[in-house]
Amino acid sequence: MTAAAALDALESVRYLALEVELSPLAGPTIQLTTFANTGSSFYVAPDGSLSAVVDSVASMANQLELTVWDEAGCEPQKSITPLPWVRVVDEDGAYFTSSRRAAHRLNAHSVMTGTADGQTFEAYLASKLSGAKPPELRRLAEVVWDSDPLSLIHGCWFPGIWDGRARIVRALSARIDAIGVESQAVQVGGQKSADHLSEVATRQSGAEGKTVEGEVPVYMSEVSARSVVASILLDVGLLRSYSLQAERERALIAVGVLMVNELIGAWPRRRSRCVLAPNKVTVRTPESWAVPELVELRDECFARCAKAIGGDSRNNPRDVLLVRKKGAAKGAAG
Repeated sequence: MTAAAALDALESVRYLALEVELSPLAGPTIQLTTFANTGSSFYVAPDGSLSAVVDSVASMANQLELTVWDEAGCEPQKSITPLPWVRVVDEDGAYFTSSRRAAHRLNAHSVMTGTADGQTFEAYLASKLSGAKPPELRRLAEVVWDSDPLSLIHGCWFPGIWDGRARIVRALSARIDAIGVESQAVQVGGQKSADHLSEVATRQSGAEGKTVEGEVPVYMSEVSARSVVASILLDVGLLRSYSLQAERERALIAVGVLMVNELIGAWPRRRSRCVLAPNKVTVRTPESWAVPELVELRDECFARCAKAIGGDSRNNPRDVLLVRKKGAAKGAAG
């Protein structure tokens, strides 16, 4: 199945759902994700086995976004360069962050408070959405597309606009679970010495409170599991529901599938002791669908993105100037 045929096959379905079987590369055990207030998240699977969350939906969203981002160049990968995005620059015009990397995407504080043409980005969005009549969601999707279409895939929310009703929900989600977890965990924590002599005899403060002088204790545990599985879901029907132009819908679907394929092709290391490799990809729906070849998919995605914005091969970002908090100096820590 060619990349074009695979993408065309999704235009009439509701969901693309896949499961990726993973195996640990660094020994038989893996380090689970932990939440600040609850620790690791365990649950009983439908088959009655003890299971646990290896990576949450929010965490995997960050990994999916990284698949089409050039970290070294601070810019999108070539396959999606035609699409618009918002870049936050500092006083020297240097890259600070963007709608592709900042937490909450378009609604990131640094993006919304950034200024251009004498107004903040939030004021710009509000002006574009003022006076919108039902169906408001369609208008919201159009404005988000003009600023950064990837926020239609990963979701965004503008609580200061439309009394908090300006919300786009997530269309692409993924989660990693360990199934059949052994209840006995292995303790692999240690104690980290000070990074520099100047830190010795200073009292460190961390999540556990005050620690011994000059050293920071690190507590970790790992578990073994019968299997590790990543579940990936792209809500194609949700993307179509915004009633954007057909070429825009085709581009969004292509980008979503590309993110999934890039993730499978180069599975990211999740933690120092959670290095996983994909073994098998199973397509749950639609039937008879196959993951297209990655290089061909990149080219097809680029072509569809370019067509969606009028044929241009590259879209310069909308630059907004970083507005620093009062008293915050350039280069200051924190």
